Amino acid sequence: MLQAGSKGVTKIWPCVFGHFVLQSETCVHAGEAGGRPSPNFSGHKTVYFNKRIFYPIRRWFLAISIHGRECMSTDLQFAALLCSKICHDLISPVSALNNGIEVLNDDDDPEMREHALSLIEMSGKQASIKLQFARLAFGASTLAGDMIHLDEVREITEALIGGKKIKVLFEGADRAVEKAAAKILMNLAIISADTIPRGGTLLFDCSPKKNGPGEKTIFRVRSDGDRARFSDEIKQALYGEASLQNLDARSIQPFLTSILIKSTGYHLRHTLDPDKSVEFRILEST
Repeated sequence: MLQAGSKGVTKIWPCVFGHFVLQSETCVHAGEAGGRPSPNFSGHKTVYFNKRIFYPIRRWFLAISIHGRECMSTDLQFAALLCSKICHDLISPVSALNNGIEVLNDDDDPEMREHALSLIEMSGKQASIKLQFARLAFGASTLAGDMIHLDEVREITEALIGGKKIKVLFEGADRAVEKAAAKILMNLAIISADTIPRGGTLLFDCSPKKNGPGEKTIFRVRSDGDRARFSDEIKQALYGEASLQNLDARSIQPFLTSILIKSTGYHLRHTLDPDKSVEFRILEST
């Protein structure tokens, strides 16, 4: 602590430095009471601070405190929205699991029990694949090393998205990529699937290609289907143009994707052929 007894100093009664910075009005008042200890601070040691040093420090600590609270609030809001997204994805299969177990406990009819077992098996697989996807696409993967093979990305994506409505095709998936790049690809898979609500084809071209001087395509994800669309809400979130306060559990995933893209130094470009196709390209400057 700075200590002085000369002219131009203010006497204050600190406990913790941050305390008297945030409670400075009380502290200064105590120090300006003619050098006599304030009743509110009786028993504390008198410490002297130079006003020219104290006030700038006070303003600095206040600014940090306010900024810290804002950052914490933003981080908590982001985490809450992402948790809501994961819960929304899991609620359907988990509820179906619970329904199947209730039928097994309450119904002795062989046909109903067989149906319940089938429901439990199907819902268990759905919940498992959604958790595997969330672990790789959103979480801090515990896989050894900094690389993820695209075969694993393909298997999870096909299990999650592929089915009667959407046909999933992968090209150039015979290589490993950095975890951040794999996360981007998996999140783009969900975003692209949502652009073809009536189903269609989802093509993942994972072979890097030079576009010309200074630019290379890392990934290309193309969705083809009837009524293909790309809403302005998702577009703003995917390009990082949306405010966190305006996001919801649906748009938080594109917003996360924009953060992942920026963190890798890549950039995004898309083309839309209304009602026919949407294509996303992840690009790298060379």
